Amino acid sequence: MVDRVLIDSVVTAVCAGNLRAIERLVSWPSADITMLLNPSADSLFAEPLPFLRRYWDQLPRGQRLPLMSAVDPLDMAPALGQIVLIDVLDDGWEARYRLFGSELTGPYGTELTGKTMAEGLPPISLALHVAFLRIVLRTGAPLFTHHYSPPEITVMDWRRLMLPLEGPDGTIRRIMTGSIQGPWRPPLVQR
Repeated sequence: MVDRVLIDSVVTAVCAGNLRAIERLVSWPSADITMLLNPSADSLFAEPLPFLRRYWDQLPRGQRLPLMSAVDPLDMAPALGQIVLIDVLDDGWEARYRLFGSELTGPYGTELTGKTMAEGLPPISLALHVAFLRIVLRTGAPLFTHHYSPPEITVMDWRRLMLPLEGPDGTIRRIMTGSIQGPWRPPLVQR
């Protein structure tokens, strides 16, 4: 269970421009969080993130954002193993991993496809990931994040680009995420 009041206050502060407010959700040392709201493809330094931003930019639009029905895995071949598709649940307080890329499964140490965030993430980092999701839902904009992982995770750090997708009703129903994992490390703490 996450502290919805705390997360909502952090998301409100971040959306108002106080990006450092996100640090209130991190209890492990050296998280060192970087966030860029609505980054251009040119500002993203490593593939497949620029590729995915350009792909997202050219997708057919619904009322204001690309349509989730327009996403075609065949068009994303250069990035498929590093893509995470997240279905939004409970107004963004939860999400289910519709797809967790094959290149990410091995280093992370577990298959998350079909699991909710609460089932797949360690409790220590759940609030942070819920906040990232809610920032995208509130702004309707892509979000780049980079952070160091808690000690339970076998990957030292993650770089992600979260791209919102509209459902048929005009609301954000899915997030397409490109993920780049950092170097592997043995977990310092067992989950």
